[in-house]
Amino acid sequence: MAARLRGWALGTAVVVLSALAAVGGGVAIRQHVVAQEALRVAEARELALLGVASRVTEPYAAVALGAAAVKVHADDQTRTALADTMISERQAAFRGTGIVAAMAMGADGKTALVADQDLGVALWTLSPPGGPGSRLDAIRAGVLESRFGGVRAVALSADARTALIGDVDGSASLWNTTDRDHPVKTATLEGGSVRNAALTSDGKTALIGHEDGGVAVWDLTGARPVRAATLTAHRSALRSLGLSADGRIAVTVSEQGSTVWDLSDRTRPVQGGELSTAGTASAAVALTADGRTTLVGGTLWDVSDPARPQRLASLPDVEHLMVSAALTPDSGFAITAEADGRTVVWDLRDRRRPSRMAVFKAPDTRVDEVALNADGKVALIATAKSGVFSWDLTGISGDPLPDVCAGGRTALSITRTWWNDTTKGKPWPDSFGNRNSFEPCA
Repeated sequence: MAARLRGWALGTAVVVLSALAAVGGGVAIRQHVVAQEALRVAEARELALLGVASRVTEPYAAVALGAAAVKVHADDQTRTALADTMISERQAAFRGTGIVAAMAMGADGKTALVADQDLGVALWTLSPPGGPGSRLDAIRAGVLESRFGGVRAVALSADARTALIGDVDGSASLWNTTDRDHPVKTATLEGGSVRNAALTSDGKTALIGHEDGGVAVWDLTGARPVRAATLTAHRSALRSLGLSADGRIAVTVSEQGSTVWDLSDRTRPVQGGELSTAGTASAAVALTADGRTTLVGGTLWDVSDPARPQRLASLPDVEHLMVSAALTPDSGFAITAEADGRTVVWDLRDRRRPSRMAVFKAPDTRVDEVALNADGKVALIATAKSGVFSWDLTGISGDPLPDVCAGGRTALSITRTWWNDTTKGKPWPDSFGNRNSFEPCA
């Protein structure tokens, strides 16, 4: 009996020791895996930083290192760094522009209207890019007003054949811009100092915001423009206004709040619901073509029923006053500018989960206007001191590594020799393995 007990105890001890050894081995394996993952993350972040530092002097290195960072470890930091590098390659300037007061763009992204202190109010023609990653070329065309004066707002119809210029002297002017090189003034719209202006896609309805908070609705279908109605809900200074492409829905933003309007009958506007913008003070508003979705400040709203707006989502990481915003007609993409100059392109295809696609960098911390064409492939920003800049967003989907690899860069390769020359002898990353080269797109 005693012998059997000793045997049982010895067997139990062996089992327990074996179990403890297995547990200890499992812990060691997990610790090793965690350590390896931490190393990959650290190396990926360093690669991303090296890529960012190379943007100005070594564009190829910036892309290659950024792509390698995402390949090694894809997270928000590495993806954002690569996306921003791709965007920085595509920046181009409207030569000669400086202090810009207002800007608008046609739906096809080929025509822009810019009010510039030195060049006056003029149309610009944007040439299509020559290939993936190329820059747009902007050429100044016809001049509408050679004197900059007190222009505060401009608007352009979707086909860029009708332009509207608002002045602080108390009037707005309507222009036929069918001939881009020889625009013709067709009418003057009186009514007080102009702060904001908007046109429907067909150029047949205009919305003009005045300093006193009133907003005039103009019918432009006849031989002479007719003031059809006035929106008078605001008793404080008007910050911004938006008008759907079909002219059915408008949103006005003042210091007191934001209001939705039903303009189905232009002569009898119906005041709809209020948009709660507490804590998100904004001077920016944009609407989709059908007027079903609006972006006010950093918040996206469903205004299908103007009387009962429904909050959809907030843009993440918005920290400052939103000064300008633009939406594609289908609400798939947006561009916004904050008071500190931060300008972001957003993916809104899931309206309840907006995601950042890329951040624009311009040599000015103050961005006053942004514009986005109908398919979201051309973006413009107007700065207070450095003029207008354009970006070609063709091939930018929001997932930067596939975008890079699909953009003719499948042959990206980081060899040991290239690495040593580019990084001044930094150790070959463990994440690259023992090979003599690392291919991010492989």
